[in-house]
Amino acid sequence: MRIYLVQHGKAGDRGEDGKRHLTEEGKVETSRVASHMKKTGLELEKIIHSGKVRARETAEIFGGELSVKKVDSTEGMNPLDDPKEFIQGIKKGNIMYVGHLPHIEKIISHLITGSSSETLVEVRYSGVICLEKTHDDWKVAWYITPELTVDD
Repeated sequence: MRIYLVQHGKAGDRGEDGKRHLTEEGKVETSRVASHMKKTGLELEKIIHSGKVRARETAEIFGGELSVKKVDSTEGMNPLDDPKEFIQGIKKGNIMYVGHLPHIEKIISHLITGSSSETLVEVRYSGVICLEKTHDDWKVAWYITPELTVDD
């Protein structure tokens, strides 16, 4: 089983937190990572994002590039939400989750170590980290950031 965790792309500083849009740079970086992932042949069943605009826009860019028809919002993916609640709701299948810091980093830490108190991976804007579950253990399968992709 694999899950793909994404921090939304760079967003503007102005406006109410939940309504901030991606910046042009955030859109470009997200598109670049999504394009790279398409080249690897990654297929997703669906993309789930928090209800915040910047997460939705990031999810839509990935969805468009990867031809994912199901892109939906859900509760429990906001920056300060309890990672344990999110973890209990993880679905089987190839699903991408687009959210925020520190929530994503806490999910990663909790899945790998059983505790969300330490940051194991510093997640970047538009970065995608793939976690894989083998037997009862989770591990980092790979991690891609905009800086590791090449413009076409």
